[in-house]
Amino acid sequence: MDDTERYAYGHSAKGKRCYAEKPGKKSIRINFIGGLRGKQFIAPMMVEGYCNANVCQAYIDQCLIPCLSPGETVIMDNASFHKSKGVK
Repeated sequence: MDDTERYAYGHSAKGKRCYAEKPGKKSIRINFIGGLRGKQFIAPMMVEGYCNANVCQAYIDQCLIPCLSPGETVIMDNASFHKSKGVK
């Protein structure tokens, strides 16, 4: 999640300029990763920073695989880090 988004427009009295503070630096980025089994949320993991192939591989090894049963299939979206050799 990136919480630095600011609106391009604001409201003020007619004829008055609208002022707002805008932070000079970005705050912490937090990613929440998990799986779905039917309506059940499984293998949750929270990561501070960006997702990449290393984070994805660690999630699969440490969180997802222990929650899977034999014969279950994992479906992922088309993110570039899902295509790394270790993840496949």
